[in-house]
Amino acid sequence: MLRRCWALVLGAGLLVWSGTLNNSFHYDDFHSIVDNIYLRVTSLDAGVIGTYFTEPGTFSVDAEKGMYRPLLVTSFAMNYATAVWLGLGGYHVVGYHVVNIALHLGSALIVSWLTGLLGGSARARLLAGLLFVLHPVASEPVNYISSRSESLSVMFYLLAVCLFLRAEYGRYLWRWGTWVAMAAGLLSKSTMITLPAALLLLDVLVISSRDPRRVARRLLSHHLAGWILAIAYLVIVSVNGWLGRSLAQDVRAPWSQALTQVKAAVYYMALLATPVHQSVEPQFAEQSSFGPEVVGPVLLIASMAGIVLWLVRSGHWRVLFLLSCACLHLLPTLVVPLNVLVNERRAYGPLAILCIGAGIFLALMRLPKCGSVKNLGRVLVVAGCTVLGVLSVERSRVWADEFSLWGDAVRKAPRMSRAHLYLGNAYKDAAQHATDLGVRNRYWQAATGAYARAYEEARDLDLQLRALNNKGGVHMVMFGEARRAGNEDRALEELASAEEAFKVTVAQNPFYADAIINLGSTALHAARLAGLAGRRQEHESLLRQSIERYLEALRVLPNHSQAHGNLGVAYQDLGELDEAQRHYRHAVYLNPKDWLTLKNLANVLFELSSSDLENGRTEIAGDRLAEGRTFVLQALRLNPAVPNGRQVLQAIESRLQALRGRG
Repeated sequence: MLRRCWALVLGAGLLVWSGTLNNSFHYDDFHSIVDNIYLRVTSLDAGVIGTYFTEPGTFSVDAEKGMYRPLLVTSFAMNYATAVWLGLGGYHVVGYHVVNIALHLGSALIVSWLTGLLGGSARARLLAGLLFVLHPVASEPVNYISSRSESLSVMFYLLAVCLFLRAEYGRYLWRWGTWVAMAAGLLSKSTMITLPAALLLLDVLVISSRDPRRVARRLLSHHLAGWILAIAYLVIVSVNGWLGRSLAQDVRAPWSQALTQVKAAVYYMALLATPVHQSVEPQFAEQSSFGPEVVGPVLLIASMAGIVLWLVRSGHWRVLFLLSCACLHLLPTLVVPLNVLVNERRAYGPLAILCIGAGIFLALMRLPKCGSVKNLGRVLVVAGCTVLGVLSVERSRVWADEFSLWGDAVRKAPRMSRAHLYLGNAYKDAAQHATDLGVRNRYWQAATGAYARAYEEARDLDLQLRALNNKGGVHMVMFGEARRAGNEDRALEELASAEEAFKVTVAQNPFYADAIINLGSTALHAARLAGLAGRRQEHESLLRQSIERYLEALRVLPNHSQAHGNLGVAYQDLGELDEAQRHYRHAVYLNPKDWLTLKNLANVLFELSSSDLENGRTEIAGDRLAEGRTFVLQALRLNPAVPNGRQVLQAIESRLQALRGRG
């Protein structure tokens, strides 16, 4: 019966989630996966894996975003290496989604198993597994690759509880499996640290509920190892510096955090009960004072004390354990101030636990007869599962690409700055890939509007500055468009607007690398204007100024590909071609899909080949041109609209043809 139950759960899960395989990377995926140079390995030896377990910085290309999640990083590196081995390229998104789906299905099977271990019937096991595998709240952990940390930690959390219970049936060694699963969970996400408290509750409320004194006798033999693991984890993250950096962030005051998370708790309740109107960035504001917005949530949470008291008096220990465990799993994100106030993936663990209780409850229900309808319970189960499945499929379609995801977020949460910011980024990316001038201008205008709205709605300085920086970036693009159209007055206005935006951003945050780079680029463009006007001294001075800005950004973020790419441009303008080539190559190493730098590298190789030909180094010139041709073709495949890409390709092919003629 258990195998049949698992087969039905797996079948339902595959039917609903298989359509997500081609959904794109999103949000944090770019800094933690796509741009993360630490994942770009073709084979995983002990040395490579060891760095993931010792260096939190390997989590992201941005050192400031480092987290200690070595097992998660290892899984990403395995995805990359497998995709390369299969000849698909390290960032073929299907393999990443296959792993995310497999983790969700595995967790659903463990939910069914745990339901049985807690005394649930075969029907309860099936219902719990189906509820969990089909619930729309799982759409974020399934579709959002970076949310794999949640999937991994929840799977190991549930497995640890199962193994702890299984050890009660005479298999003592299974308890050691509990601590192995706990260690794996901690190496995936820090929320696993609540497991020892959950197991203690399990012992008190379920295993030893008839003999409370038995718990005291079992503390050393059954629970001490878990607490030691938790302490060891805290020591590790303290020594490697990650815990200190996390706690040092001044996100919000304790009182504001408490009020905000009171509302958040009710938000998660509503999300689990009625999974509609979902959004990657829900309309949710920080609460800094006690007002009408929190009165209802406070009263609702207070009323739960009455429910708990009733459960205690009635002896419903399993229900009390499941409710307590769900709250305990959510506790770290409610207590610790985080930049993102609420999101769906934080409800994934509580969902798994509550689905167990829901499965047991529904299996015990006795429905009255309804006319000629036979097996009314089965009809309702099929109908309910169908509704959940349809909602999950529809939600997964929203995760197809950046336009659909952030467009949906803006429609549902028009006051959330982050949604407008990322929608602006989607418009910007579309504009850069558009070949039609009219379409490209419409996208740039839409991006400008989105960034302006993001700036207007921003409630914190970080989002405000990101919006302002990105808006300045659009002014830079419009500067280029105006110059190509021959409108020099408008071009100067756009460049001045861009420079002002970047100066304000850097003044507010001197360590904002992107803004520092952009400010350097305004000097670069000003240098080119000075060069065209014949002001050579000013031209060189501005180029040196831009180089200093780019180097300043690299002191903040040493692995910033754009800084290296722009350094290449500045050195090329100065005529220092070898230095330009070095920085272009490093930029391409950091970001192999940077189509503009690929084209620039091809161009500088073309220029270097001229010197080779003048000095009789024909073979070296041929090698440079062949390599340059490869780079510019890569750039055109990534973006057919890359500026001057076809001209560079034509120049390289003409010179290659001339060399063949000589031969």
